[in-house]
Amino acid sequence: MSSKPTSGIIKNTLSLGTATVICIALGLAYTIIVIRNFPTDIYGLYTLISIVVSFLITLGSLGLEMTISRFIAAADIEEKNDLFNTAISARICAIIIVCILSWLIRPLLGMIFGQQVAADAVFVFVPLLFIFDSSRSILKSILQGHFKFSAMGISDIIYSFFNLVFASFFVFFHSMGLTELIFSRFFATVLCCLFAYISIPKNGKFKFQFVNFKKIFKFGFPLQINDIINFIFARIDSIIIGALLGPTNIAIYEVARGIPDTLQSLFEPFRSVFYPFLSKFFEKGDQKGAARLINDSTRIVSFAVLSSALFIILFGEDVIKLLFTEKYLLSVPILKIQMVGLCVSLLCNVLGTSLVAVGDSSKPMYINFVHVVVKVVGNFIFIPMFSLIGAAVVGVVGELSAFPLNFVFLYRKIKINIIAFAKPIIIFGVVTCAGVLVSPASFLIKCVWFAAYLVACVGFAVITKDDVVRVISGSGILNYPFFKKFKIG
Repeated sequence: MSSKPTSGIIKNTLSLGTATVICIALGLAYTIIVIRNFPTDIYGLYTLISIVVSFLITLGSLGLEMTISRFIAAADIEEKNDLFNTAISARICAIIIVCILSWLIRPLLGMIFGQQVAADAVFVFVPLLFIFDSSRSILKSILQGHFKFSAMGISDIIYSFFNLVFASFFVFFHSMGLTELIFSRFFATVLCCLFAYISIPKNGKFKFQFVNFKKIFKFGFPLQINDIINFIFARIDSIIIGALLGPTNIAIYEVARGIPDTLQSLFEPFRSVFYPFLSKFFEKGDQKGAARLINDSTRIVSFAVLSSALFIILFGEDVIKLLFTEKYLLSVPILKIQMVGLCVSLLCNVLGTSLVAVGDSSKPMYINFVHVVVKVVGNFIFIPMFSLIGAAVVGVVGELSAFPLNFVFLYRKIKINIIAFAKPIIIFGVVTCAGVLVSPASFLIKCVWFAAYLVACVGFAVITKDDVVRVISGSGILNYPFFKKFKIG
């Protein structure tokens, strides 16, 4: 792979990653303010409304997010504008249809929210959040297709910052009800959408092209089914735990999944950059460049997430005490298992994203269907038998069921190297098994154990000098006057 694409991927990943870290910090501050100041029942209703809105967005997505990003990334200037017009038109149609649907299912919403807020949920809150949240989603995907990653990051920061500002305003200067929570999010989303729309390159008149819509719909429909399956997969364990084990167990389980979910968020900047770059490689016929990009990505992602998993396995108790106090120590074994599941999940994510980028949008739907069946059936069987540990183990088994399918389907399209991500997995397995047998107790011995894993990864070329040089060069840090005197590479 040439240094120019690699540098671009690293630079944009670091840029978007920095924005993600800022958004996570702002989001944490927002959550603390809301949970401490808003009544529990109000926050519960807001959470339910958010889940319904998320499901409606998934239902009306038409798979546009990944589809439009891929097509715009490989198109010329005129085609980019036509695709933009078509995507916006399709999203407006979807918004109208889903808003009508939300009105038709108002009795169901009344059952979910309670009759006292059913009218507001149906006629104001759900459609209001759906319209602007779905608009924000498609605008970000269009920016992604244009490789406007800095604008994507800034739009997310605008949303997180103003959501925090408006929520704080309502807390300190106004009443604290459901309406205030909804409108703080609404105003923040409007500002985010305005910035994203202004940042998109536009050329020519607004027009709808049915040919483009047909092409987008054909490619995107399997992705929409896949998104719906993913939505069910993501929350089914918590729903079953709540139904069978009660709210206390949900709290323990949600604390355990908080760290993997945060690491998943940190992975998203890389995926957002990786996807359009790989799409462009493949559309231009550069099979070797695409294969190298996938191999390097799986190797580095494996190393990063496995290092995080080993850190949690060694220091999980200390992390939980520091962040959530000792009363949540019951979540430590669940957290360790979920970190292993995260490793498999992110590898599957890279392979599945690669599968769509190289032109096969239907296979992820079948893969995730198998994934969901395994997880749903497994949760109903193992949660009553093994409680929260059963749910965590089923999550890992579900991810493992999807991994070979992702690899086989992608390998048929492009010849990737399994050794690229096998080496860090083998090293992790050996070090972890040895750690289980020895059970290092002191902090110093745990640090030595973790360092031994890093040394092994360097020794077996999981991470190389070239990787370090690429990261430093791609970060742009060498452009600063202080660092120009250092020659790296």
